[in-house]
Amino acid sequence: MSAELKQYYLKYYGKISELQPLLKAPANVDLMNKFVDLCIVDAAKPQMDAVFSVERKEFLEKQMHYTPIPYSELFMNEKSVILVSGIAGIGKTWLLRKCLLDWSNDLIWKNVELVFYLECRRINQYENIFSINDLLSVFYKDIISNLNISITTALFLIDGLDEFKYFNELSNPNLKCKYPIVNVLAEIQNYKHLVAGRVYAIDQYQSIYKDHSDMLTIQIMGFNKNGIANYVENHVKEEKKEL
Repeated sequence: MSAELKQYYLKYYGKISELQPLLKAPANVDLMNKFVDLCIVDAAKPQMDAVFSVERKEFLEKQMHYTPIPYSELFMNEKSVILVSGIAGIGKTWLLRKCLLDWSNDLIWKNVELVFYLECRRINQYENIFSINDLLSVFYKDIISNLNISITTALFLIDGLDEFKYFNELSNPNLKCKYPIVNVLAEIQNYKHLVAGRVYAIDQYQSIYKDHSDMLTIQIMGFNKNGIANYVENHVKEEKKEL
């Protein structure tokens, strides 16, 4: 099953479509052979600055001075929980799919048997599902058969937390919700997991991990300097490069 999952990710998640007005043409960015480096920082500092910084210009200047975390360092010390925040379109999905590909190529999470990628916009269609196994059977019906998730080493990637319809109920366990999918996502917290979403959603969601020590919270700030130069050189129309 692990081998089938890896083949599936390598086949379907190796490219991301990019539609931007300055590009030479609609581009399929090949994450297998060309990962545009992202600027990843510890989320605590930008969170603090966002609260106390009223001037947008001042905040943007501070962004340039955050200490970036190299992608490779994220997985040197495996954490049971990683929370990834960032504004819309900044690179959160790129990062998650890069993780899928690297796991499939045995570069990260070498002690994890199964990795499952779940998008909240799709999860919203299955609000009456009662268990993790049933949810996985929907998302991975051609791969999974007779899976007992409790006896495997599994890791879940949850993308687009802010798009989950019952986000408030999920991030506030005291709130009642009649839809069982909320309990299913809450149960995923018992396994290794990486959750990505917009800044406000992750800020709110991380409050449920108050006593959790084995956690890393990062924020995607966009391309790093090399990534910007490379992207502009290879993908932007000649007359627009200076702009």
